[in-house]
Amino acid sequence: GVPEQWAPPPGVPLAALSPRAYATFTAAAARIVGPTGGRAIAERTIDVGRFLDGFLARSPSFATPITQALAVLEFGVWPLLAKLRPFTALGGAAQDAVLDDLMRSRLDVKRQLFAGVRSLALLAFYGTPESRSVSGYPGPFGSAAVPIGLAMIGPDDVW
Repeated sequence: GVPEQWAPPPGVPLAALSPRAYATFTAAAARIVGPTGGRAIAERTIDVGRFLDGFLARSPSFATPITQALAVLEFGVWPLLAKLRPFTALGGAAQDAVLDDLMRSRLDVKRQLFAGVRSLALLAFYGTPESRSVSGYPGPFGSAAVPIGLAMIGPDDVW
């Protein structure tokens, strides 16, 4: 029942997320990170779902509330959420409308749901090495690819 577009790739083992939670998070992240990042997620160049699964596997007490929040985003219906179908079954504009409703709601719980999903989407997106081509970030200083000397470059210098 998980839409193929957002489902985990075949053979990818999940430690903390269900295939449905992976799909819900991936779909939401693709809308949240903007058009360039969203295309990279949709094309599977950047796998935010796998990043989040690994992150949650290292933080098991955090995994339960996150998967519950993703279930609310996926299956919550009107009047709680501005939709009648699962989040992953909606088109991009409808997903944007759901996220906008969460972000602008007068209800704290809805804004908190949006804030949590947004924070994790940005963490997962910018935490993957593949996103560096989008952000221009060269990687962590002190690695073989980015020596500590690069940290001393001034604002007018180019990496």
